[in-house]
Amino acid sequence: GIRILSIGRLVEQKNFSLAIKTAQYLKDNFHQFNFKWFIIGKGPLLNALKVEAKKEKVDDCIEFIGTRDNPYPYIKTADLIVQTSIYEGKSIVLDEAKILGKLIVSTDYPTVYDTIQNNVTGIISPNSAIELGRSIIKILTDTDMAKKILLNLKKYENGNVSELKKYLYVLFSEEI
Repeated sequence: GIRILSIGRLVEQKNFSLAIKTAQYLKDNFHQFNFKWFIIGKGPLLNALKVEAKKEKVDDCIEFIGTRDNPYPYIKTADLIVQTSIYEGKSIVLDEAKILGKLIVSTDYPTVYDTIQNNVTGIISPNSAIELGRSIIKILTDTDMAKKILLNLKKYENGNVSELKKYLYVLFSEEI
């Protein structure tokens, strides 16, 4: 099936309760859509989220896998990276997903626009289970859109090379 991955501390800010509700929406409305949603992370909400997943009958398709020293193999094998956050500073997870050329769906929060161009390098979805579910279905079934996003991600300048060049220019430039 489809491998969905989310990464983050299990705290309110990351809104993994939305992942559970979205999984329920997908399971209830897209029976042909076989998926497993992996969540990497630990935190104070782990037990509550596991209880919620069981209550919503999605504990068979959501798996909390704890922390991992190296999340890159998980990102690499995922079909889709989903970020459910209410707010973020700079999202390292989304940058890593872009570098690895992964399809991305993120919730709409103010700083996501610093990382994702909607419908260009990923999809920015309203913060509801239905809308997030629809965005997930769209990116996974609209092959033209997925190809366009993946092509745009290949063009994306990965890393901090341009910033490093600016720094080196200032450091070694004779001009002040």
